[in-house]
Amino acid sequence: MDGKTQVKTGLTIREAVADFLEFVKTKRRPNTYKRYRAILEHFRESIRADSDVSALTPADIDAFRDYRLGKKNPFGEAITPRNVNYEMATIRAFYYWLQRFRCAELSNPAAKVKPLAVTRTLVDVYEEEELERFFNACAPEERAIFKAFYYTGLRDQELAHFSVLMTARTLVFHVADVERQNLSVARSGVP
Repeated sequence: MDGKTQVKTGLTIREAVADFLEFVKTKRRPNTYKRYRAILEHFRESIRADSDVSALTPADIDAFRDYRLGKKNPFGEAITPRNVNYEMATIRAFYYWLQRFRCAELSNPAAKVKPLAVTRTLVDVYEEEELERFFNACAPEERAIFKAFYYTGLRDQELAHFSVLMTARTLVFHVADVERQNLSVARSGVP
């Protein structure tokens, strides 16, 4: 394990996952919550959900990793090692949360599970002439959007919310310095 003596917590995996998801729902972004919920649903389906959280071993976590590698995503494609590594990181985060907020003596069975090897994705690079033809074929509004993606590296949600956004927990600044041709995206917590 990770050096801690295993203790029975009296908390089932099913209950612990529900508690953790409530925590994530209030502390993280909605998309993070959705992703964690989906991962932890797969986790509960593949293990003994009514077992005590302390009952899982690194071998159980390895078995979950192998189980997920054999599955397909909603588009019918094989789940990639990169996705499985993200899922394993979520399981580790779940157990670290349990250690911090529920039972400090609990060991984390996912702590030392090695990530899967990931092959690097080759990115297509376009020639300047190809980009010019593409941009010229676009309507002016589309051209502005595609050029913003291409030249800034913004993600779709960042570009969709290109303004000062304030939510209950986060203030996101998108600052355009036209004179210096600079765009800054920053996120800070709001008290």
